[in-house]
Amino acid sequence: MKTVLISDFKAKCIAMLKQVQKSGEPLTVTLRGRPIARVEPVVQHKSGKRPLG
Repeated sequence: MKTVLISDFKAKCIAMLKQVQKSGEPLTVTLRGRPIARVEPVVQHKSGKRPLG
């Protein structure tokens, strides 16, 4: 899992979000060395129907 500083995420957030979508790899955002957020791609179902459950 890739980790980035919050300042880098702020400066390049759109490019980083596109990369998460493209690669499927989650991204952890850190502040002062501690994880504060995780960005994960959304799984989309091809049928357009919601899964049961």
